[in-house]
Amino acid sequence: MMNKKIGMVVFFMAAFLLSATVMAADVSVESVTVERGGFAYVNVTIENVPPPGLGAYSLLMSFDPGVVSIEEVYPGDSPFGTPAAVNIDNDAGEIRFNDYIAAEEGPESVCVVKLGLRAVGDAGDESVLDVTPLEIADASGTLVTATEHDGVFGIMAPTVALEPSSVTLYEGETATLNVTVHDVPEPGLGAYSVEIAYDPAVVSVEEVLSGEEPFGEPAAVNITAGSVIFNDFIANDTGPRDATVASLRIKALAAGSCMLNLTVRELSDAEGTAMQAADGDSSVTVLALPINVSIWTDKAIYTAGNVQKVFVAVRNPSGEREVNVVVKLMTPWLSEITLINRTTTLPAGLDVTVRLFAFRLPQLPPGSYTWIFQITCDDMVAEDWASWTFVRRA
Repeated sequence: MMNKKIGMVVFFMAAFLLSATVMAADVSVESVTVERGGFAYVNVTIENVPPPGLGAYSLLMSFDPGVVSIEEVYPGDSPFGTPAAVNIDNDAGEIRFNDYIAAEEGPESVCVVKLGLRAVGDAGDESVLDVTPLEIADASGTLVTATEHDGVFGIMAPTVALEPSSVTLYEGETATLNVTVHDVPEPGLGAYSVEIAYDPAVVSVEEVLSGEEPFGEPAAVNITAGSVIFNDFIANDTGPRDATVASLRIKALAAGSCMLNLTVRELSDAEGTAMQAADGDSSVTVLALPINVSIWTDKAIYTAGNVQKVFVAVRNPSGEREVNVVVKLMTPWLSEITLINRTTTLPAGLDVTVRLFAFRLPQLPPGSYTWIFQITCDDMVAEDWASWTFVRRA
């Protein structure tokens, strides 16, 4: 009997607590990215408060004081204004603030405060804006449990990239790629050092070319099989925020693909302050040079008893390739007669012309005939046609 009474008490206490605490609200801090030393406002919002709406809040937000500091606290949206109490500790990296309204109803969703944040870290630094609801209550005084959604305060990092981000070449062709630097904070770019790694079986770096003013020919260049390292600097008080600092001339060596993986070894502004940077690679696809084929006859018009000579030429400017060879004859009645359909291997650098057939023609239906010569390699098809006419003797 005692256990039953205890169970009833626990049931009624749980029911009371559930009625006194309402679930559902969301507390969010906006994310933002600024330049080094930059300033931005972020909104702190409380949303999805059930009726009768938001009445009071108390929040704690933690942050990395080496990345961001809080300079100002601005009023939120009506009916919430300047918080009733604010405690900022930029050394410890936290702010506490709270407010309430004396009304029977409050907003379901509202920006309760705007925080003025200053970037104090280096380019590429980030800090979580970690919000903790200390207390949320609706306009009737009932506590509301809330889910927190943290923000992120980021300091813009420069980007060093190869442009374009992808290149397609045939074997033996060359292309020029630019090494660009973007979004450098004031006072601008002062020095850089980059390394680019690649597959030396697919491409080679022929030379490193000058960039845009004030960056010219790199101060130092080291090209080895599969890697190139180069750097440069300027002796100015200010530098460009966006620039092409150098260009690469690459050559396609063999069919295949590879990445040009760019690594930033060093990046600093015109005052010598080192910066973190994001890097952007480039991909290179090298296509085998196409196979060239030709087919022709010794004459354009034939009659019964004539000897027809059929010639073909094949040029394979690339490496050894396994191919399928088809030779067909299209007749005037649009049917195809296949004379050759076989797989063979074309030697690297093949360049040959041969007489394929020599026929003494019988009596044929008059009309237009066409030889079709086709070589297929993977998805590549090389094809040529040779049309001729058969006529009856007068």
